[in-house]
Amino acid sequence: MSATVAGYVITKQRQPEVEGLLDLSKFDAQLRPYGFVDPKRFWPKNTVIPVCWDNPEAVTASTRDLVRRAIADSWESAANVEFAPNWGACANPDSPGIHIFWKDDPRGAGSLIGNRLDRSPRAKGMRLNPTFLNWRKACQSNVELCIQATATHEFGHAIGLNHESLRNDAPASCKNNPDVLADTSQTTDTDTLGTPYDDKSIMNYCNKMVADQTTLSEGDIKVAQIMYGPPLK
Repeated sequence: MSATVAGYVITKQRQPEVEGLLDLSKFDAQLRPYGFVDPKRFWPKNTVIPVCWDNPEAVTASTRDLVRRAIADSWESAANVEFAPNWGACANPDSPGIHIFWKDDPRGAGSLIGNRLDRSPRAKGMRLNPTFLNWRKACQSNVELCIQATATHEFGHAIGLNHESLRNDAPASCKNNPDVLADTSQTTDTDTLGTPYDDKSIMNYCNKMVADQTTLSEGDIKVAQIMYGPPLK
């Protein structure tokens, strides 16, 4: 059984009431060893986060299913974070949850961080690339793989993660990477001091595999579990 509160499904098997955001006083010491997170942007605990497509007609149903499976196999499998099972067309611009907009944008894919995505329509929310004709053109040799990798990275942002490569303790070789130098992501509220650097993170621009990486690093999994708890199923 479940109940709906402010547009979100609260699963009674998990918790019968909305508990709000995580009490960071309990987790700060654990958060610091892993990842690069924005604590203010976590989603409420024990909710099923709605997801909808702003322009589903831009891609085939199989492509949309590919993205859904990629998130189920990564973030949902790693931690107690759950997105709605069925992602349909957004009913209106104010529909609750994450709005995904398909666009072959030369600027690439993109996403706001965590709960800032709530009710952010079209290109203001999450943007995924369906064809790679104008960005990462090498992906045209394996579009499906790149869609999976990009979606997994962007949903890392969706749960509250920023780019690992923007950490203050990233090595100089990473800080001087052209992609990192061009990265304008805001890091003002991000928790990083004294944390080990994860060169294998799917959120790291300096990870040479990130363009076609569809699996999470050990550090990605650990921080996701600290943020939201271990998976329940």
